[in-house]
Amino acid sequence: MPENFPGSLAAVYPIVYNFSFIPAEGIITITMIIINIPAVKTALSRIRTVAVI
Repeated sequence: MPENFPGSLAAVYPIVYNFSFIPAEGIITITMIIINIPAVKTALSRIRTVAVI
């Protein structure tokens, strides 16, 4: 915790600091799950094939 951080918020700081990454991690995880669903994977490969031609 920074030295100049208000003492009254000292209990909140660790919670905010430690959980600040969860939304970004959640978005990345959900995106990876969706991309790995077989139907989505097939559709993406078809799009890649059409886009290359």
